Amino acid sequence: MIWQRGLISVAIVSSVALASGATAQSDGTTDDVRCVVVGLNLNQSPIETLRGASVLMTIYYMGRLEGRGPNLDLKGRIADEGRKMSAGDMQSETRRCAAELRAKGEAIAEMGKNPTQSPF
Repeated sequence: MIWQRGLISVAIVSSVALASGATAQSDGTTDDVRCVVVGLNLNQSPIETLRGASVLMTIYYMGRLEGRGPNLDLKGRIADEGRKMSAGDMQSETRRCAAELRAKGEAIAEMGKNPTQSPF
């Protein structure tokens, strides 16, 4: 049940994000750092569902970053990217990050239907 609420939260973030523009192009690490910034920003929302989805987003992208480079200066990279991002960047990155997270959530949900066959 908890994972279903998480998927619903991700779907809401994705729906909110669809109103924004094009996505930024950069390497995978910078992309993931920007998604952490988005997640941290969404955590400030007065909407409880968005705050819940922001936790999922932040944990997912932090895990990707830590797995990719355990010695990466995450605090520094997050602070740097956060300062660089405009409101327009935040909107486009919200759209991109939410779409990626939604796709992963859908794949996990599909895998849960038949755990012996992985969709990955």
